[in-house]
Amino acid sequence: MRFTNAPTNPTCYPVSDIMHAVLNELVRPCQAVFSLMTWRVIQKTAFPPSHSLLHLVPFIQILPGLSTDSIHSFVNRYITRTSEHTPEISRPRGNINDSTYIMLFSNLLALALCTVTVSSLPVGQPDTTAAAIETRADSGPGIDLTNKSKKKQTYFFFDNYWNGNGEAGANFDKPLKSVTLNAGASQHVPLPLTFKGRVQRGKDIPATWVEFQIKADDDGGAHGDISVQQGCDGAATIASTEAPFKLNGFTNDVVTGAPADAIQKKPDGTRAIASTEGNWLGGPNLKAIEYMNKVVGQPKAYIVGGTGVPDIASSNNRLAVVMY
Repeated sequence: MRFTNAPTNPTCYPVSDIMHAVLNELVRPCQAVFSLMTWRVIQKTAFPPSHSLLHLVPFIQILPGLSTDSIHSFVNRYITRTSEHTPEISRPRGNINDSTYIMLFSNLLALALCTVTVSSLPVGQPDTTAAAIETRADSGPGIDLTNKSKKKQTYFFFDNYWNGNGEAGANFDKPLKSVTLNAGASQHVPLPLTFKGRVQRGKDIPATWVEFQIKADDDGGAHGDISVQQGCDGAATIASTEAPFKLNGFTNDVVTGAPADAIQKKPDGTRAIASTEGNWLGGPNLKAIEYMNKVVGQPKAYIVGGTGVPDIASSNNRLAVVMY
């Protein structure tokens, strides 16, 4: 970043005055840490021959997240607060023996770091921090469901016909309930503790399945995962709602750029990735398997069954599901 409105010949002020103003605004406990960091920066960056704040600030451009306007505002604030003009103090280039100089720069460094915003994760890499999990305070046993698509969607909850040891009788025609959410909306969906099944967009396949049970027979907790074995009509994630927070799934749009051979349209004409497992509509789509392994991968969703997909669990019988 660069200043676009900085004066050509700025009036300069003593380091001590500016440093005092900065110290009044920043968190003192961080100073030792940032001073050490600054020393590392100084070892690789020769200082300009000046203690002028306007000359120091451009060095903050090595850090992300601090805009030109915010730096300029910071500089002007302390320049205008200083009433006494003093000549600029010069130092030979590379002189790092002035501890005051280091303290000032370290506090500017602290300011920049405090304003850094967390960037979104790369496409397809879901955030696994608690802050990324969409939960609601009014929740009990069930699902905290969020629609992060760009349009209103109706989601259907299917309870399995029967459940066995690692197997289940999938229910394709009798949903337990449905929920319609506007784009960006969320809602807690209460479910019985006996629920073992899935939630999906609409009632038809191909569709992405978020598979879960509210209360497992062994540990009494909720467990879930993402599956694209019966197709994929969009991204989804599933997360625990208590510490230690865990999240899995994928967030990238895999349908738009999918090869034609991997596509199977839903009854309403919507594009979707074909089943990788097969069903009454046909056998496993090998192109879909190849494509989904490339853009999603078995660690994030079940593509061909087997193992390798993390189990997301919550002992409070509540999971958070986000549909994209």
